[in-house]
Amino acid sequence: MKTTIITTAVAILLSITAPVLGSDKLYKNVVGDKESGVVTTTVCKSSSNGSLTPLKQTVFYYNSDKSLKERTSYKWDSNTQEWVLVGQHRYEYNSESKLMNISYLCWNKTTKSWHKDVRYAMYVYDANNIDHPVKYLSVNAN
Repeated sequence: MKTTIITTAVAILLSITAPVLGSDKLYKNVVGDKESGVVTTTVCKSSSNGSLTPLKQTVFYYNSDKSLKERTSYKWDSNTQEWVLVGQHRYEYNSESKLMNISYLCWNKTTKSWHKDVRYAMYVYDANNIDHPVKYLSVNAN
């Protein structure tokens, strides 16, 4: 009897919340390709009335060999109806096209410039050419 009551209660709860939880869907739009050197990915959320609200946008920049050069992230500001810069990853490779460094810069909204603190992830390759990522290092430019 307890199992039946609990099962019935869960079924009622799910039937009430499912329309509410299921009304928002995420959509991803991708424009460009590696060959052109730029790929822009935009993620939007749909609401129950069918409108789409932008959430985030990422722009990927590629080198001529199609390796990732930069990744710039934005978030949507619903008050100003504009994309706001969040941060940027920069990728560096060695002469053998192996990833050596990833640097991350945060955007400073107040100064409208890149924050002076930079975080790095460095990759070290052993004799077997296996990479060993090093934890992020923070470098303060002050």
